[in-house]
Parts: sequence; C-alpha cells; structure tokens
Amino acid sequence: MKPLKMISILLLCMFFLSACNQNEEHLYSESIEGIDEFPYEFKLPTHMPYEVERVKVVHYDQRTEELPETISELEPMDFNLEISLRGTSEEIILTRIEPESGSKTGSNEQQLELSNGKEAKYFYNGSSQVVTWNDSGLSYDIIVHLPKQNNELYSIEELIEIADSFAPFYKPD
Repeated sequence: MKPLKMISILLLCMFFLSACNQNEEHLYSESIEGIDEFPYEFKLPTHMPYEVERVKVVHYDQRTEELPETISELEPMDFNLEISLRGTSEEIILTRIEPESGSKTGSNEQQLELSNGKEAKYFYNGSSQVVTWNDSGLSYDIIVHLPKQNNELYSIEELIEIADSFAPFYKPD
C-alpha cells in the first residue's frame, strides 16, 4: 500500500475514533453531585494525583438572571462554577470554571504551555497553587489549597498533567 494512502486511512480511523468518543460519559459522570442545572458543556480532569472518592459542585453562582444560549455570548461575570475532586484523606483539588475573561495575573506568575499548545499560567502565593487557561470560551482553574503555608504540594509538571487530562463532561442520560 502506498504511504500516502496509508496515512489517509490512519487519519480517517483516528477521526472516527475521536468522533465516537465525543459523547462518552466522563469518568466522574456517575459520581458528581449538583450539576443538573448547569447549561453548558465543560471539561473536567480525567487524571488526578490521587484516587478520587467524591466529586461535588461546591459553588455555583449565576450572576445574571438568564444565561445566554451559547458560550460565545457569555459575559465575564455571568457565572462561577467550582467543583471539588476529593481524595480519600485531606486531598482536594478544586476546578473553577467561568466565562473567559481575558488574561489573569497574579504574584509569582509563570507562563506554561499545555500539551495541546494552549497557553496557561501558574501562580503560587504560599497558601495555594493555581494553574489557569482558556479553552473554547471558558476559563479553567486548577486550585490546590495548601495545608501547610509555603509548601507546594504538587510540582508544576503534575499540575500540567492534570490540566492536559481535561476532557468533555457528559452527563448520563
């Protein structure tokens, strides 16, 4: 078989495999609590540095009377959604999802690049570690509240691995 034809067949197979997986339930679909009213598709991590025991909406603040039909029509302060991914002991990482609001800044900022080429930022302020990036009109934050002041719990590489694992969240029907 000619190399060009083999590449075409391989690309076609990859397309169909990814298209088939697009509506699969997310790893945490069955265990998440309190997400029924959220109107938009969003992403959650599929890789965590610990075994996740509980996934829960800890905060959902809709700041406008009615949300627009599409993400592209959102305003920066329309909502704030925080989801906790809790481990077996004190381990907890929050994922905050908001409308894309431009570039966030903070102290001890480091520029990062995710595996898909998206730009991200890392912040460390002594009491928390944060990785933030924009994707498809939404802003995502991974937030680690540190149990001990001035002691980073995860390496930047581990946090990037979590960010790289974000996949679409589909609720079970």
